[in-house]
This record gives sequence, structure tokens and C-alpha cells, in this order.
Amino acid sequence: MNKCRLENVFLRNVLFYFPNLYEIMKFESVSKSCQIAIVSVYIHPYQLTKKYPFQVIIKIFPKLQTIYFNQPFVVPKRVELKKIDNFEIENWNEHLGFGIFSKKWFGNKVRSIHVNKMIANIISLSNINYTKLQKVIVDSSVTVELIHSIINIESVQQMICYLDNESSFELLCGIIQTNNEERKKICHSILSVSIVFHSICNEKIIGCLLHKKPTNISIVLFGKNIWNDVSQHIICFPSQSICRYRISPTPVEIYDAVQFKLIDPVINHIITENISRAEILFSNKIRQRKNDFSNLINLKTLLIDLASSDIILPKSLIQLSLIRCKCFIQFNSSQLTRFILDTCECKGTLDISCITALKVLNDKSHFNFIKNNINYKRELPIDLSTIITLHLPDRWFISRKVVLQINNISICYPTFVIIQIEKGEMSFRGIGREPISIHMEKFNFYNFNLKETINIKEFIVGDITGTLIINRENTNCNFICKYVHYYEGEHHLKSFNYEKTDERNVI
Repeated sequence: MNKCRLENVFLRNVLFYFPNLYEIMKFESVSKSCQIAIVSVYIHPYQLTKKYPFQVIIKIFPKLQTIYFNQPFVVPKRVELKKIDNFEIENWNEHLGFGIFSKKWFGNKVRSIHVNKMIANIISLSNINYTKLQKVIVDSSVTVELIHSIINIESVQQMICYLDNESSFELLCGIIQTNNEERKKICHSILSVSIVFHSICNEKIIGCLLHKKPTNISIVLFGKNIWNDVSQHIICFPSQSICRYRISPTPVEIYDAVQFKLIDPVINHIITENISRAEILFSNKIRQRKNDFSNLINLKTLLIDLASSDIILPKSLIQLSLIRCKCFIQFNSSQLTRFILDTCECKGTLDISCITALKVLNDKSHFNFIKNNINYKRELPIDLSTIITLHLPDRWFISRKVVLQINNISICYPTFVIIQIEKGEMSFRGIGREPISIHMEKFNFYNFNLKETINIKEFIVGDITGTLIINRENTNCNFICKYVHYYEGEHHLKSFNYEKTDERNVI
């Protein structure tokens, strides 16, 4: 980002365009006025929390009012949560426990939530705490009795319920009708309810119930095309679908969490509808048969949770995320650009020729790696000139599993130095009691964005033919390079030295 001097003028209806949060950080550092301008703007919490961790967001926007939980493995600390006014929860990490849902300070902040049976049970016991709750999405595992207790929360305005059978529907209609009458007495707005059926067993029963349902209920039916009725708010899908569509801001998500025999219809549905993104959650049951996705020729993005049997991937796949999986993976010549492993024990041979984002979190997986038709076995070749996001276990660096490359040429890398890259910003951390020196004179870069250096006293690289950007967390580091074309933020270093530069191009 180039800096320029602006005249003192009054501006109205100004649009600032920043491609990412890190550009905003640079803009804020220009002056106090820039800081005030950013803090005062409206922030869209949904898009931010999809792409950036909460800790980064709250650092740049300390007055953020709403946090959106849509990543089950990323949750802020409790101290940070207490600073936020509103929570909207689509996914909750079950490993963190559910006790927090019974806390009054937490319940008072929840505005929207997707509940399973465990969360619904806790809310039903402490629903007096949920004074801001407006929208609830209810999982099919939740009983009608628990739904009843949530409906009675006065602040709730909208509810989406997934049901499995007609008897639950009949009970729920009666509960909603009673709730409507009670709300009218105290002049409250009537609750808006959407009911989603996975399948319908008895057409006569459903036909009878549809004519008796309260007018504030909308229905989505899968497998029947004879009930379409706009006046009755009934939407039908003619194909018999066993997929569960989660109503949320995210793309299509397909779950097979009930019976493993249903995985084949799920795959057929993805093929029929030309779905390019799918998220599949398996149950904890042991499945012996392979999960074959090789026929999904249009599938580009796949997230799999809790798989325990072999997985065969389609060749078209470019983004893969595995969470809590213990299985063998057949990559089937797929050219992945993004690969994320979280708490997995997987095996396979991965071609990383096209990888630009690689994250391995809390992992016990063992892969062989191929790059440009060269078999590296247990070594992992990482090209610093192409990788944008990198997060690996420390032991991979210490054991020299990681082989660093520039333009596909392997170059010796110093021991006991951990590299992490996020959105192109590089962090280097030395392991040891004393600060260490990093000698990477053979590494030449076009752009070099140094985010932070920890426990590193000296850092030497080769030529930087493009731009060098130094961020704030490098005050103890002496940085040396042979040549640099543009540079910015050198005052954040302890010292900055170079043999040659074009002084006219200093930012």
C-alpha cells in the first residue's frame, strides 16, 4: 500500500476499499485520524469471522459488537467474549463443553443460535437468561418438549425446525397454536416458524395436518411434489432427498449423520445438482465400506468430519478440510491448492505441486509427499515463493521433515527455526534459550512481508527484487539483505542493512 499526503478537507460518503485486514492495520498506523476513521465504520461480522480468527479481528476493531461463530474449531477466550455485546452461533466446538450456555452473562448476549439436543436441553433449563434471542435453528435430534421450552422465550421471533416424523409435526402445531394465542394476549408479535421434513411416511396424515396447521408455519417437504401451495406456505422438492440443508449464510452443506447407508444417495444428489461445495459429517459409528467421492466431477471444495474409513477423492477437488478423521485417503490425482487437517490420524500420498495453503493442527497424520513427479516420501517440500498460508507442528521443523525451496530448488534451512505464514505474512520463531541467527543468504524473494521475529537476533536473506514490508513485532531483530527494491517499516527493526537499493523507491 503506497502512502500519500492528503489535503485537509471534509469528506462525506467516502468508500474505503481494503483487500484484507492487514491492509487496514497499515492504514491505521498512518495517523490518529486514520485510526478514528476505521474504528467508526460499520463492520460485517459474518464475512470477517469466515476468513480471520477472532483475535485478529478484535485487535483491529476493538468496538466490534457482534461475533459470529461459524468455525467449530475457532473460539475466542472467555475474557474476550465478555467484551462483545452479541453472539450469533452457527457451530459450537463440543470439545469446549456446553456449561457456558447456562451462564447468565453468556445467555444475555446470544441473538441467534443453531441448537442440538445438548444445547437445547441447557437452554430449556435456563431460558430466562436468553433475553436477546431472536432466531433459533433446531436440529432434528431435539425433542418437541425441548422445542416447546424454546418457543416460550418471549424474545424469539423466528424458528427453523428439522423434523423426522408426522407425530412430531402434529404436537408442534398444537404448541405453536397455543403460543400464538398467548403472544396475542400480551401484544407480542407472532412467532415465524419454518419446518423442514427429511421424508414423509403417510400422505393422508400429512394432508390432514397441512390444512390444520397455524398460518405462521411454513413447510419444506422433500420427496413429494403434490403439496405445493403458496397460500399455505408449503414448498416441495420432488426428488426424494435424504440430505439436510442447513439454513445459514454459508454455501450448501450436506450431512449424513443418521445412517451410513445414506451416503450413496448423498453422493448421487451432489452429482445431480452439480454441487461444487459440500460439508459431510459422519456419525461416530465405525463404517467399514470406503467413502468413494471419485464420481463427483464438479466438486471443488469438501469438508469431512469424523470419517473413520477410507476416502477416495475426486480429481476435480481443489480444497480439502479434514476434522477428527482416522482414515486412509486416496487423493486420486487431485491437484489441491488448500489442505487443512485438524485433530486427524490420516495416511496417504499427497501431491503438493499446487498447494498454496497448508494447515496441520493438533495432528498425528503421516503422509508421503509428491511434487512435480518427484517422490519426497516423508519429507515435505515447501516453496516460499508460492506458499501463502502455512501452519505446521513444531516437530516437523525440528526433525527436518520440512524441506524449504525457492523456485523448486531445495536450499539448506537453519535448524530450530519455526516458520508460519498467514495471508502471505511470514513469522519466524527461534527455539532455544538464547536468541539465534537465521542465515538464508541463498533465498531470494520478489516480495517479502515480515510479520514478526521471535527469539531471533539476526536475519540474513538474499535479494528482494520487489517489496520488503516490516511489521511492528520485530524490534529485537537485525535484518540484513543484499539488495532491496522497495521497503517499508524499517524503523520497526533494531537495525536494517542492505548492500544496494533504489533510494527513490523507498516507501
